[in-house]
Amino acid sequence: MVTDECIDTIGSTDRHSKGVITCKTWKTWLKAGSILLADDLVILPGLLRTWQQRARDRHQLRHLSYRLLRDMGISRARARTEWRKPFWRA
Repeated sequence: MVTDECIDTIGSTDRHSKGVITCKTWKTWLKAGSILLADDLVILPGLLRTWQQRARDRHQLRHLSYRLLRDMGISRARARTEWRKPFWRA
């Protein structure tokens, strides 16, 4: 197989890119992949901070008393549903 005739696609989940990147050579395929990876690495620190904050908030929610939850207008069942979510789920 000749690599110049090969057509591969890289699916883009990046918010800056639109749709799918179609590459006609392996060089352009690798370059497009490295661009997508670089974009992902830029957003990674913010994503990690968000996950850490969610985990911390849910841990604190779990340890609030019934009285404090009632003052905030949150039922114990609703709080339980929230603190049982994994940190990556909003």
